[in-house]
Amino acid sequence: MVADLRSSQFENDLRRALQHLYDPDELKTSPLVALFGFNPKTGGVPLRQLLLDAIEALKPSAGVAAEGRTWRTYWELFHRYVGQFSRAEVANNMGLSVRQVVREDKRAIQNLAAYLWGRYNLGNATSKASQPVTDLHPASPGPSREAELDWLVRSQSREMISLSAVLTTALELLKPLLSQQRVRVVVSTLDEIMMLAPPGTLRQALVDVLTAAVCAVPGGSVDVTVGAGAPRKTVTFRAHAVVPALAQTERSCLENIAMAHQLLGMIGGELAAEASADPAEPFTATVTLEAIGQIPVLVVDDNADTLQLFERYLSGSQYLFSGARDALQGLELAEKLKPRVVVIDVMMPRVEGWDLLQRLRVHVALRDTPVIICSILPEEQLALAMGASAYLRKPVSQADFLDALNHELDRPPQ
Repeated sequence: MVADLRSSQFENDLRRALQHLYDPDELKTSPLVALFGFNPKTGGVPLRQLLLDAIEALKPSAGVAAEGRTWRTYWELFHRYVGQFSRAEVANNMGLSVRQVVREDKRAIQNLAAYLWGRYNLGNATSKASQPVTDLHPASPGPSREAELDWLVRSQSREMISLSAVLTTALELLKPLLSQQRVRVVVSTLDEIMMLAPPGTLRQALVDVLTAAVCAVPGGSVDVTVGAGAPRKTVTFRAHAVVPALAQTERSCLENIAMAHQLLGMIGGELAAEASADPAEPFTATVTLEAIGQIPVLVVDDNADTLQLFERYLSGSQYLFSGARDALQGLELAEKLKPRVVVIDVMMPRVEGWDLLQRLRVHVALRDTPVIICSILPEEQLALAMGASAYLRKPVSQADFLDALNHELDRPPQ
């Protein structure tokens, strides 16, 4: 256990941080951000990674008996906090009562706290009131720009959105700057273009390009044209200076362009921007976005927490998540959506996963759709014999889940 009077408070702070592991806004308010020496404005992301790494460090080696206490500690932390399962779900997965899960949770938090306390020498850090906590990590002031951008993209799921609507929200955001710079923006929309993209990331990229265009022509105007080609979609920005002598290209504007270029690259887009020798039109830029659709995946599981976990696993990937809480709803959605892969839990109310698997295997339109059985039961041989393409044993990590889906995509269609 943590040998310090502050151990109880540290364990409380640790538990709360774990409960909000995937909420960066809440996580950055944790006292642990300062304790581990992270930037208070951006510390949520590195703190989450530190806690995930610490949990993984407690995973026993393969030679340790599966029924031992060390494995129970690891699975409690994995289910409850990495998977964000409810106590009832953890109890079901581990074969324990809810009361036992509460005790295991307390022991697991204590073990994790002890590991962190010793690993980062927190006793010495907190005993010196005059020592800034940032001295704990003098070479690591916080996450890198690339890490922050990577988290921005991964934390947002791709959605079917209107490109024009995203552009409109970007212009709404820029109203104060447009007023300050006295710049008028004219938008010409050639088509109502629907596309699949993370809306927040795309909007920020458009905001950055617009900011650069507006700053280049104070008192002037910016023409924006939205168009579509096959299979590419474009947004073109052309800045016009009313008074050419006022046209400028400030360093901050160039930084906006660099940031937009990086953001677009992370979601499969491109940016071509150039400064013109013509003082009347000093700036043009074209954003190009590929029309790449996501691959539909249907997950059928009666546990809402499991559906949320798998939805989070697929967020930002090439897969488009759909979920159903029971087998009958799952069959209805499968007929409607024609998913590329169906993932089924076994034990569900009314109609079990085995029955759904049998119905899919004889369904005229769905019998060739790959089905992955995902369950806590040790029934891999039965699942494969009944026609499942693969079997996943719960709990399932994101890497294993994506690997299973990728493997099915590599199979030629039946």
